[in-house]
Amino acid sequence: MDRAQLLTDLQSFGSESDAAAVALADRGDHAAIPAILGSIFRDCSLEIIPDQKIAAFVRLADVETVLLVITQLDSLDEAELEHDAGDMIDEFWRIQTACKRMLVRMGQRVVEPVREALAKTGNRFTRECLEAVLTELGHAPR
Repeated sequence: MDRAQLLTDLQSFGSESDAAAVALADRGDHAAIPAILGSIFRDCSLEIIPDQKIAAFVRLADVETVLLVITQLDSLDEAELEHDAGDMIDEFWRIQTACKRMLVRMGQRVVEPVREALAKTGNRFTRECLEAVLTELGHAPR
């Protein structure tokens, strides 16, 4: 299957989308990282934490991609929760969980970038996630 079709399939929902992410990772298509990440976050908004896509992302990820994940965390705005009936906080939790899984699965190479981001962010959701990542990797924040 050609790359364009895989990127189209990545925007679908379910097994076709998961298979597309895996195929892009199998190809070593680092340029597809933002599309896979976007698909992961879209799935989180649809009440799914897509583990196959997370695994595909991790296979392609490098230290620079840590910033993409952290940028997504920083976009979670607490003001959106002011009159929330519960749906948005659930989505935020799924996004935090997906980000934590990605970063933890990337392993020790994320420790320094995560520490740096933790020192700079004022976002509660980012802080909670990054602290959990460091703790799980054996580098609990000081």
